[in-house]
Amino acid sequence: MSDGSLSADAFVNVTVTPAVTISPTTMLFAQFANGSGITSDVVLTNPSASIATGAIELFNRGGTKWQVFK
Repeated sequence: MSDGSLSADAFVNVTVTPAVTISPTTMLFAQFANGSGITSDVVLTNPSASIATGAIELFNRGGTKWQVFK
């Protein structure tokens, strides 16, 4: 896990979940930003050789589903 400090490229790198096999679950990330020079990335990895599936759902502050990808 990163200490949250800025790298030489002005990126803050934070690892939130481990890259290990876990059972199916719902994970919540409290904050997602895009604007004023700030962006957030969600990176999904598959540590196994089998095909994995998943879904990412984003919601606005009011709790309404936010459709980002078309």
